[in-house]
Amino acid sequence: MTTTTQQPSSDYFNSEFEHFIQTQISGLILTERENNSELNKEQELIISIDFCKKFLIENSSKKEAESDEMEKRRSQVLAKLVELKLELETHRESLIIGDDTGNIKRIKYHEFVMQSARGTNVYCEVCLSIIWRLIQYWRRCKVCGFRVHDKCIDQVQRQCVSTQIYKTDFSLSLQICPENSLRNQNFRCAECLANISFDEESDKIPRLCDYTGLFYCSRCHWNDNMVIPARLVRNWDANKRPVCRATKQLLVAIMNKPLIDLPKENPLLFKFVN
Repeated sequence: MTTTTQQPSSDYFNSEFEHFIQTQISGLILTERENNSELNKEQELIISIDFCKKFLIENSSKKEAESDEMEKRRSQVLAKLVELKLELETHRESLIIGDDTGNIKRIKYHEFVMQSARGTNVYCEVCLSIIWRLIQYWRRCKVCGFRVHDKCIDQVQRQCVSTQIYKTDFSLSLQICPENSLRNQNFRCAECLANISFDEESDKIPRLCDYTGLFYCSRCHWNDNMVIPARLVRNWDANKRPVCRATKQLLVAIMNKPLIDLPKENPLLFKFVN
């Protein structure tokens, strides 16, 4: 029997090359910062733009055998160059009109605050690509921690958990992983309604959230693990289990809030706990 080795898709190679470009730009900025501690945002953008220009010039003529692949790479770098130039113009305009980029932006009840360029790179919850802190503006919700590129902020669909936790009648679900079926969800993600299926050929394999009992796609469920309140209260089980992004943000937001009356919910629990 002949086995076929599945080749990585072109999207994979495109993302790998994009990662390479971002890494090169970040390296240049870090090197320049070592020589100039007062490097500002405009100067960082200019360094990034110059890198893209240099790449396009140096790779303007390649061998015929490499032309298709190189053309794809040039297109990616050209798109990055346009994006950086637009960001530079936006930045310059904000300085002229005195716009404070640190202002809170409120979308879908989130309170997005501009973040610093320091620290580890994280992922945007909208486009799912890396947030390169050194060269990209990004924001984080003060309440739930939702992270997003500033350029992606108008595409946010998930409501902030503040719409739940600030209600006077809010309470946590204390039912252990409520039973549900993918059929009851019409084979769609419980959040974004994308098609999902257990079919082996499908690239949209459902992921179960242990808190809600619902199935989600990989965009809405990153296999984060959290302690489940119902399992802790009912079985004194503090093992972490997979949850969707919305559930993680909810549980993180209420982590230090006194929301469970343990003697009321499980009065026998303390008799069995050493």
